[in-house]
Amino acid sequence: MGHCQPSAFSEEIKTAIETVAVQAIRAVGIGNGPVHVEMKVTQDGPKMIELGARMGGDFITTHLVPLSTGIDMMKLVIENACGEKNKYT
Repeated sequence: MGHCQPSAFSEEIKTAIETVAVQAIRAVGIGNGPVHVEMKVTQDGPKMIELGARMGGDFITTHLVPLSTGIDMMKLVIENACGEKNKYT
């Protein structure tokens, strides 16, 4: 339906989302590289919809993230693939 950045969720919900995402990433064995995670926040907490070892589509990686955070994800993913370290690895 759309994208909202930065999130309007409370810190408590954002922490719960991060916890579920990290658990899911570890559960499928992804240890390095980009991961696209989609969740729905329900009355029972965040629920996983999709997890893929890829960057986000729909201009998320190329436009939304850099414009809303100042982080050039494309550059970081390329550096990571080339074995270069940055403050996120």
